[in-house]
Amino acid sequence: MTMHGNVAQEGSAGWSASGLMSEYIATGRLAEVVFLDPSGQIITVHDRLRDLFCRAGRDFLLLAQGLMLPVDHIITLDGRPVASPLQSRS
Repeated sequence: MTMHGNVAQEGSAGWSASGLMSEYIATGRLAEVVFLDPSGQIITVHDRLRDLFCRAGRDFLLLAQGLMLPVDHIITLDGRPVASPLQSRS
């Protein structure tokens, strides 16, 4: 994995998704994040992205409110597809 600052540039998030997340982290822009929670419910939050990191081979996104999301559970970031949450659950 290549690191740019403290942001992963490769891994399960993919380059374009991590690049987009890196941009939001760097600028502090407010984002709409749509994701699947552990019970399978689709959740929408509006928050700033704080960090993107890899632990135990999985990518995670930390939101400013303290919520930590596995990147493979994120459906969209401001309407842009990030990952397929159904693939991550199989």
